[in-house]
Amino acid sequence: MATQEGSQLLSSSETNTKEWRLEFPIPFKLAPTSVQAKVLGNPRYQDKFQVQSVVPDEQGFGFVVKRTDIPTSGWGQSPTLTWVAVGDEQAAPTGSQSIGSSEFENLQVRVNFMNSLENVPKVYAWVRGLFQYQETFNVFGIKADVNGFSCTVKRTDKSHGWAQNPTIYYNLSG
Repeated sequence: MATQEGSQLLSSSETNTKEWRLEFPIPFKLAPTSVQAKVLGNPRYQDKFQVQSVVPDEQGFGFVVKRTDIPTSGWGQSPTLTWVAVGDEQAAPTGSQSIGSSEFENLQVRVNFMNSLENVPKVYAWVRGLFQYQETFNVFGIKADVNGFSCTVKRTDKSHGWAQNPTIYYNLSG
């Protein structure tokens, strides 16, 4: 069994429910069998929260946060999500590459394999930045060939670029 846990600051909401997605620091080989999550607000406020609709996959999980003390109100604070995911095995990355900074929210990335493959693989990719920046990223539009793959990296916590040098990690199958 492999276990991962963490916490993430969430933003305010104008409505009493809000959807999010959180990426695991290291993907699992299969979707975790259990994800436990809770949201705690700042103790200076009376806000109460509940996590609903936790939907895990290998890369992370989607979830809905609902304010329960005032069913018709949003919240102005930044509550904290804490979570624990348990699964059979974590995926060890096949490879990685630094992707550099970007002045834009989206960055086109090309990763070349060290050797050409016989067949086009299925690619699972994820990006992690330096912990102190708490920036989050998503990878989409993966197009693989026998020499590597291209994809788009998007910053998901804010709608602008980044100054750090995050790393794209990837696994190959098939």
